Amino acid sequence: MAASQASGRPGRYAARPLMRASTAANSFPMIWALFALVAAAELSAQAKPQPKKAPGARSGRLRDGTNPTSPYAISDAVEFSAAVGDGAVACELTMTKPLPESLFTTCHVRIDTDDNDKTGVQGYDVWVRATIGSRFRGNSQVVGNDGETPAKELRTTYSLPFRAEDRGVSWIHEHDPLPPPVIDGNKMAFTIPLRFMTEKNNNYTSIFNMTVFVETSCSDQALDLPHLCNDEGLNIEIDGVEKPNEWSGDIRNDPKDELHPVVRRLDIEAFRVDHGVNGLYALVRFAEPGFAQVASPGDVRDESQLVFYIDPMFPRYQEAALLIVRAGKPTRDGRTRDGVKWKTLATDRTVELQVERRQGQTRFKVFAWSDYRCYDDFAERLRLDWTAK
Repeated sequence: MAASQASGRPGRYAARPLMRASTAANSFPMIWALFALVAAAELSAQAKPQPKKAPGARSGRLRDGTNPTSPYAISDAVEFSAAVGDGAVACELTMTKPLPESLFTTCHVRIDTDDNDKTGVQGYDVWVRATIGSRFRGNSQVVGNDGETPAKELRTTYSLPFRAEDRGVSWIHEHDPLPPPVIDGNKMAFTIPLRFMTEKNNNYTSIFNMTVFVETSCSDQALDLPHLCNDEGLNIEIDGVEKPNEWSGDIRNDPKDELHPVVRRLDIEAFRVDHGVNGLYALVRFAEPGFAQVASPGDVRDESQLVFYIDPMFPRYQEAALLIVRAGKPTRDGRTRDGVKWKTLATDRTVELQVERRQGQTRFKVFAWSDYRCYDDFAERLRLDWTAK
């Protein structure tokens, strides 16, 4: 199962593929009677779009609003087009900004190959992903001593539905390679084998529907700190302000300018861990302000986050916990799976965390990392017919 990595420089090039895997799904023959009952299914936190009315078309395009001056322009898609050709569907994604200078970018295409919302995974029978970049660097940043940039990392992967007796239908990632995408400035061109549509249509229809969304992401690699609670600790107030007299524990500094300039508000500059009588505390300071109050993204969805992982060491009196702080949401609180209370407070550049520490739990290892994750969805589905003239 392939993980995504890539980023780059201007020009036209293609690179090596890295792939994913799966098996097939079943369908139901009385398709036309079901159209009135089709319910919206979740896809990337949004309802599944209805098909664009274009019966009998071999080619088509989807357009999306764009704002070149927006802080999210790097994540903003402009257009997607597809055309049925000899043995393949030729696809092209157009972004607002040049891809070799952008972030790790994935064009997701989910295909309803039999025009039936009741088959596959939420109505989809094939899931294709065309990717450029590295999740941990901007596409134009030089990595290592060989002068290479993540923009050279290009791949196209796909998944097929798999039915498991104990958990229904889910995706299985296939490993056999598809041709990698070709990048030309702000355009990404790639092909999808026509056999996906001709072999997975249950011998019922030649019409297929494509749902498209674009994901851009960049992550700061995890920092970790071990911590021993060997005294009563300090009385730390969770107010989003780093006060020197409140923090005496270890601090881990991280180099600035590791990430793309657009992601500086998520670039971790310092990480601290400390404790009080009944609490464990952590603090993250970012390289630039902007985490607590994100800009209006327009039609781009910002799902960026800061993640804490609390790992109690032996002897354990409480469970490990993964705690997520969403960008643009300054306060959050809750309980872990075993009932431990926690809360966070974020200001523009600092996030503080307090986690209940159970009696006898004195040793911890705490991790922190951040993820820039933005999504741009095309509102309609592209409806094509592979037998059309």
